[in-house]
Amino acid sequence: MTVDMTAVTGDVLPHVGGTGIDLGDQTLCVRGVTYRTFHPTAEGSDYYDPERVARDVAQIAAHGLNAVRTYTVPPRWLLDAAQWYLWRGWRAGTDA
Repeated sequence: MTVDMTAVTGDVLPHVGGTGIDLGDQTLCVRGVTYRTFHPTAEGSDYYDPERVARDVAQIAAHGLNAVRTYTVPPRWLLDAAQWYLWRGWRAGTDA
């Protein structure tokens, strides 16, 4: 699947720079955590429900982290939550 990053970043695409990921004149220093899988839910998901994951990712962002590594391919809703909470400050012009 191809992701249209311009939907996230506007007309400028991110690229690897000297000390992080560059987007135009901004550099993102990657600071992250591992978000592990849990016992499968009744629906077969390895992750908690979307509301709990959103709370977890919001707390991760509140501690100044901006990346989440997973052991397995996460569901789309987890990626959406990570994009919303972890990248929105950077898109707004701050290295959050």
